[in-house]
Order: sequence, then C-alpha cells, then structure tokens
Amino acid sequence: MAIRKGISLRNFEQEHIVLALAVVLFAAASVTLRGFFVADNLIAKDKAAELTPFAYSSKGSLASLGMSKAVAEVYGIKLSGFLAWLLWRGFYLSFLPGFATKVRVLVFAKVALPEQIARSLECATGAPALKIVRVRSDNQTPFSYTTCYLPEPEADLISEESLGNRTVIATLAAAGVAAATAEQRLSATVAGVEVAKFLKLEVGAPQISMTRVVRNEDGRPVELIQALYRPDKYEYRVNLSRDNGGEAPRWTVKM
Repeated sequence: MAIRKGISLRNFEQEHIVLALAVVLFAAASVTLRGFFVADNLIAKDKAAELTPFAYSSKGSLASLGMSKAVAEVYGIKLSGFLAWLLWRGFYLSFLPGFATKVRVLVFAKVALPEQIARSLECATGAPALKIVRVRSDNQTPFSYTTCYLPEPEADLISEESLGNRTVIATLAAAGVAAATAEQRLSATVAGVEVAKFLKLEVGAPQISMTRVVRNEDGRPVELIQALYRPDKYEYRVNLSRDNGGEAPRWTVKM
C-alpha cells in the first residue's frame, strides 16, 4: 500500500487503517486454521480419502493506535476510539493462559463414601455423599483433574446448575456454608490411564497431587477435594518469614 507524503492518520480512511495495521492478526488467524487444515488432510491422505482445499474467512480485524485508541471491524461493523480499544484489549487478553477457564463435569452423583474418604470426612463408611469429578482447562490445554466429596447436609445444597464454572467452596459459600479452616497436603504422583487421557498426558507422567479437607466454623469437615495437576501448568507459592526466636531459627508461613 502506497501512502502519499504528508498524509495523516486523522484524514486517512478508517477501513484503510484497519487493513494496514491488522496484517499480523490476519496472518495469525490464518496460520492457526491452516494447522488444523494440514492435520485433517494428512489424516485424509493416510486413509486415501479426498483432500480438502483450504479456505479462510475472516471475522474481522483489530488494531491498536496507542493512547487507549484503536480501530476495529468485526462482522462488518466498524468501530474506532476507546470502544474499539477495549474490544482489542479484551480480545488479546482472552488468549492469555489462565485468564479464563472452562470446566467439564465427568461425575455429579450421590455415592456411598469409601472407607478412606469417610475417615477424612469423619463420617461412617458407606454414608451418602455427593461426588463431583471435573476437568478444568484454560484456553490451551486441560490442567487439573479434581474429585470432590461433600457429606450431608452440604451434599444437598449444590446442584450441577448452581455449581457451573465456580469452585465447590465458592458455591457452598453462596449457599451459606462458611469455610473456616483447611488442611492441605501436596505430593508428587504419576498419571493413571483415566487421568492421563483427560489431561492429555502420557500414562506414568509426573503430576502434582493436592488433597484438602475443609472445615466449617464448628470444626466439622464439609468438603474433601483431591486434585491432580499437570506440573507444567500449576505452581504453588507460599510467602515465608524468618523466625529467629528460640535456639533454632526457622522459616514459617507468613500470615
């Protein structure tokens, strides 16, 4: 595109600005789709099936001009200024890992508590409880496989609809159950067949294992959660302070 000497962005047509500044966005979206296209055609070629020609249709373009201003054209609608900048910023933030997550529910059912789980929840073996198994993913890959047990009466306070994308403890809080304390244990383990399938890992791959028992204000366990994390997608961080009192100085958790 040739731009005449002395021309300014202020009097340059908006659609030309969009076209000139959004080349990278077009290229990135096109390359992403071509990746899927190549994969599908490689599979088709391996099966001696008909190959599919590549076609790309853009949903629009966005470009930041700086100073909280941008231009955009999305599904034929043209925007400019601060509103377009908000749209541009929101679009790219949505691609940051961890910015948003989605949940897949594998199990949501009443079960009889196994002995070890019942012991942790201070319930009788075989007592009724709600079991929730979910896989949580960011916009790239699944990163956690969680199994949660809720004893009664907490088991009756949650429905699959009220839980949605929230954590179980947040849903309990919304139902009036206040969490007061928790005991949490971290360890390392390896991925079994089922977990490896859902977290897209090799069987036997290393994982971070977390078990947490949450108690209410009366000290009664209201939730037990067992979580398995991909080690490349999970980080556990603790703030420590140096306690120099006594004969043996030590690190303690900073409250």
